[in-house]
Order: sequence, then C-alpha cells, then structure tokens
Amino acid sequence: MIPRRPYLFRAIHQWIVDNEWTPHVVFNARHAGVRMPSGHDEDGRVTLNVSADAVRDFVMDDTAISFSARFGGRTASVLIPFAAMLAIYARENVQGMAFTDDDPDDEPAPATNAQPPGKNKPRLKLVE
Repeated sequence: MIPRRPYLFRAIHQWIVDNEWTPHVVFNARHAGVRMPSGHDEDGRVTLNVSADAVRDFVMDDTAISFSARFGGRTASVLIPFAAMLAIYARENVQGMAFTDDDPDDEPAPATNAQPPGKNKPRLKLVE
C-alpha cells in the first residue's frame, strides 16, 4: 500500500500556502533518516517554520521533505522523512493536521507480503 502521509502532508501544506499563512512542521528528530543539526530538539521533537521566507531549496517528494535552513546563524541541510512527521499546521491559526507516531500505513509493506489485486477485498452489500 502506498503511504497516505505524503499525500495528506502535501494537501495541508498547499492549503496553508494558498491562504498565505506560515507552514510549520513538527517531527520526531530521533526517527531514522532525519538529518539536521543536533541540539535543536525538545524531548526528540522539533518544530520548524518551513515557509519560503524561512527556508531555501524546499523539496517535497514521495518519501521526505528537504531544505536548507539557518540554525544558530549557520546554514544546514535538513531532511525529514514523512514517517517522522508528527504534524503540519499554520502558525496564524494553528489549523492543520497531526499524525500518529506509529501509523502502520507509513512504511510500505515488503513486496513479499503483497496480495494479488482483488484478494481479501471486503464484500459490499447494497441496501435498498
């Protein structure tokens, strides 16, 4: 199954940007694959402003977001896999979406566990 978190993240990010609000992300800095300068987390969590005014070279693909940002006056590259993402919200009204740490949909299932199309589909019953 294709993870849903990147799709939901993209949609909320676009909604925030289209409304000319400031997107902030919250993520688990201790999650595997996260790259950023150390010492900027609070109990493993980090909140960052990812607006065009705050970061450079923002890229969002199917697995992560990446960008350059300044930490303590120094520019650093940041990579945040979607599986590490805990929330995205607009600073102005704190509206957005939170994600759970352990969403089983975040990591694609190994190909060996894949079911043939149509297998184990729920049966639908039409009610008149």
